[in-house]
Amino acid sequence: MKEKIIKWWYKIIDSKKGIIYLFFKILSIFYTFINSLHKNMTKKKKLNSIVISIGDITLGGTGKTPFVIELSNRLKQRYKSGILSRGYKSHRKTEPIIVYKDYSLDVKETGDEPLLIYSETGLPVGVYPDRFKAGELLIDSFDINLLILDDGFQHYALHRDIDIVLIDLHKDPSQLNIFPAGDLREPLACLSRANYIAGVRRGYEEKKYLKEWEDISNKKIYIIDYKIDGVYRSGVKVDNIKEPVYVLCGIGNPDYFLKIIQAMKISIANTWIREDHADYTDKDLQMLKEIIQKGYSIITTEKDFIKLKILEDELYTLKIKIKADELIDEIFRKIEVCN
Repeated sequence: MKEKIIKWWYKIIDSKKGIIYLFFKILSIFYTFINSLHKNMTKKKKLNSIVISIGDITLGGTGKTPFVIELSNRLKQRYKSGILSRGYKSHRKTEPIIVYKDYSLDVKETGDEPLLIYSETGLPVGVYPDRFKAGELLIDSFDINLLILDDGFQHYALHRDIDIVLIDLHKDPSQLNIFPAGDLREPLACLSRANYIAGVRRGYEEKKYLKEWEDISNKKIYIIDYKIDGVYRSGVKVDNIKEPVYVLCGIGNPDYFLKIIQAMKISIANTWIREDHADYTDKDLQMLKEIIQKGYSIITTEKDFIKLKILEDELYTLKIKIKADELIDEIFRKIEVCN
């Protein structure tokens, strides 16, 4: 049901026509006002640690999680690092929890992204809507001196030393509108708050609207290249996959995932597109088992795979790697200034 509503919403905002779209435009004025009021009235708290925020200005996927993982793996070589996450769909609401070795590793408690980030970095992840409290817990527990705030650009309650915003270079900024008339979380003027703006470029795309983003932000756009790492099964990279495949995807930008599969010339039997952070029920698992029993391969995302560990020996996972050396080198220089 959620997938159908999201698809309907995108159809409305892409058309930019009709009474419903006009209603959305009116609602967006109220949304902007309330968000601005919230931002101006929120008092920032400061942790006893350097805080680097990684966020975006649009709904849906811009590739924050792969960048959080890459940056964390680079930073941990020099700093005692940890990660802060809201923990979307986490079932624990009363106190912060830690995702780490002997701490919580239950995806229902943590949410999918914190568990994925921990599995790829080995760093402790503090999970709680109040990122200040989660940060205090991490600092006290691990003597951390650098924290990465995942999806933090709109988390106004926490002071950060470095603000990084990811943008999709395939989107024309002149065509973006504020939610619910579009997928912007804030007016584009908010880019003035960012220390660095990173433009996401995927392997099959060009830097289509780079100049437009530079003009509207009046800042340099650092390029992050997202490329295919490979297909994995049971943690091992494989060269071949039995075709045709079923594609299972529950991320913010499913079209990107599908385009990668198509670019790899993999024959697709069917697709199952879920909403971002989708949960999988026993009924869903049974359906996937039946697909496998029929002789089909199932290929999915790293985020979905985290929630499907019971089938880990049966699923193929597509992994993405990124290249962002110029930006990461600049972040290291900025940290030295902060120190």
